[in-house]
Amino acid sequence: MYVFRTSSQSKDAIDTVQLPRMPKAYHRRFVLSPDDTLSRRLHCVRHDAPVTWRNAVHRFAVYFRREFQYDFIQYSPDESESLDRAFLFTHDRVEMLAVGACSFRYHTNGSCGLSWIWLHPYYRGRGMLSQAWPYFVRRFAPFQVEPPLSKSMTSFMRKLGIADPWNVHAVRR
Repeated sequence: MYVFRTSSQSKDAIDTVQLPRMPKAYHRRFVLSPDDTLSRRLHCVRHDAPVTWRNAVHRFAVYFRREFQYDFIQYSPDESESLDRAFLFTHDRVEMLAVGACSFRYHTNGSCGLSWIWLHPYYRGRGMLSQAWPYFVRRFAPFQVEPPLSKSMTSFMRKLGIADPWNVHAVRR
């Protein structure tokens, strides 16, 4: 079971998600980096992850849809695509408090894309994505960053020197 922490009781409230501990056998298979800080803040969520973790990713996908006014949610906790990968971003000081998520999808032509990313507004601009980005490049490059891009994400891409993030080979190793 996971707990939602809400800033207010309105229907537009944005939550963070308190996660249960990941079973050690699952977590050991997905050690992201020898950098212990990154391993504590970024957690791989595959199709066989515990349902509570997949539901947390889904919750953040709902926030992404709401913010960009999409017609559909970009992630389902019932997805069975074994190649696609979702990641939960967790708070660095509050253990297992999820504050955002993202998802990489493989396309039929073999290319990969960062299909969406959403961080709680309070945690944007605090270096969470900058810290995880080298891992994403090592793991998934070349990949594209799929639209829509917020002003913050466009600015982040420019900071990295990526002028055309929609190009299939925009992000390279």
